[in-house]
Amino acid sequence: MIAHAALFATLRRSLAAVLIALPLTACVTGGNPRAPIPVVRVAAAEPTQRVVVFLPGRGDRLETLVDHRVAQRIQAAWPGTDVVLTGLTMPYYKDGHVVEKLHDEIIAPELARHPGGVWIAGISLGGMGAIFYEHDHPGAIRGFVLFSPYLGDVGDWREVDAAGGLGAWDPGAPAPITQSTYRHELLRTLHAWAGDAARAQSVWLAYGTGKDFRATIERLTPSLPASHVLALPGSHAWSFWDGAIEALFARVAADAGTDP
Repeated sequence: MIAHAALFATLRRSLAAVLIALPLTACVTGGNPRAPIPVVRVAAAEPTQRVVVFLPGRGDRLETLVDHRVAQRIQAAWPGTDVVLTGLTMPYYKDGHVVEKLHDEIIAPELARHPGGVWIAGISLGGMGAIFYEHDHPGAIRGFVLFSPYLGDVGDWREVDAAGGLGAWDPGAPAPITQSTYRHELLRTLHAWAGDAARAQSVWLAYGTGKDFRATIERLTPSLPASHVLALPGSHAWSFWDGAIEALFARVAADAGTDP
């Protein structure tokens, strides 16, 4: 099994080249990857053991999440939830320290404040970032709430499709995340979810039935509980995500209730 430190070292060297290839949905936003990740914390009305850490999409920044009232939408659907909005923008990914910085600066402190009750939500690129976090810290997060996550291109799934789907696919031995392997390692985490019903119960997913990313997302949906998947009319844009955030978190609340 590949050492945790080796994976981090390779991730730092490779993500700058890797993530440049992701599809653009809006202008690339700025950010200083040498500085701490900017955050806005929105506390629940009463002390709680539960927090949602929200990762933006590629074309977004922290102010985008604030302007779209993401924290308020989550709390309207799931009262009693602290929310941490992050400015984990593309420059942090390109710098190659994204998982390490997310863990050290945000997730680890939130785990101390909310033992066992940390959730990660993400849009598009942020959804992929959440999956990368699970890759390096499997089982550490209580739940994942993903909106139109980037899951590679259809061609990246050729081997999975030939095997009959994620559950039947054998990803082989773990490999360092490099420009040539990061999509494979992304799918490895999805394969792990597909092979672990209890872990699949920790994943919720919403996506638009428009063209963007639908083909790859719908290769993941059979591995998840049907009630955890929300397909709505819409495309890869805030006109979809505004409503989807509240609608999907309402499902999370119905399933998870007052649990952390």
